[in-house]
Amino acid sequence: MPPTFYPFSANLDIYGSVPDDLAVNQPANQERVLQDWPDGIRPLAIGPWEASEISLSGFPAPAQIWSDEVEAEVNRRWALANGEAERHRKRLFDGPMVRLESFSTAVHPGGLHLSLSPTRYRYFWAMHLAPCMGQHPAITDTPLPSPIGVSAAVITSDGQILLGVRSHAVAYHPGEIHPIAGALEPEDVAGDSPVGLFRAPIRELIEETGVPRDAVLSTRLLALVQDRELQQPELIFEVRVNLSVAEIVLNAMSAVDHWEATALWSRPSDEARAAVAESPRLFTPVARAAVHLLTAGI
Repeated sequence: MPPTFYPFSANLDIYGSVPDDLAVNQPANQERVLQDWPDGIRPLAIGPWEASEISLSGFPAPAQIWSDEVEAEVNRRWALANGEAERHRKRLFDGPMVRLESFSTAVHPGGLHLSLSPTRYRYFWAMHLAPCMGQHPAITDTPLPSPIGVSAAVITSDGQILLGVRSHAVAYHPGEIHPIAGALEPEDVAGDSPVGLFRAPIRELIEETGVPRDAVLSTRLLALVQDRELQQPELIFEVRVNLSVAEIVLNAMSAVDHWEATALWSRPSDEARAAVAESPRLFTPVARAAVHLLTAGI
């Protein structure tokens, strides 16, 4: 299979469901995984993968891919967003992020290669989230920043799928059920090592739930997907822990970061799948994909 180059431009057809060139690491699982694939989320590559099966390149690669006109429009939208956020007691922070330049399943058999570059949150806000996205010609015709999100779908010791409930103070999908999640950070991919990539979902889990690092039994990358509404790439991880839901809830009371996920949600696998089917709009697109992947048996 040739490398898959994914330019993430604003005029990309985001309404396609399953791409014809979808890469599935275990072809025998393809029919089962893609059957009843949830709406709102586009699968790009399906694993699972261990850290040893992931390769990275291209970071830090200084690249100015936006014109002065785009930069000016981004700064204008960011200034407006900060003023609005202050009025609604929301938080915006222009932190460093990691852009997905392209991905490929052809670099080494059974593996996934990610080509990366730096970006910042203000570009994500202005070009992915701003209400006027796409109305400015400079934005419409330029590549998107496409920062990579990381999501941890947790499997507890008592066999439940555990996700978070997003705060109403966050910029997108407020109040919806979502994996324990954050953004890939530059230090996660320093030296082109995939080890940090697999530490990223664990970091988010520790910060948002207080789960100790030594409680994590295993971490697998299940899929690379794209939220069709946000046009953002997301890495979905399965994280298994040796704690029950009740123990995690107790730990969460001492977590250092409660502003993004303000509650926890859990169900046994069969009940989780049924809950998503019954009330899909209570779940973010990434959460729907995570539950689907965990219950599809990959």
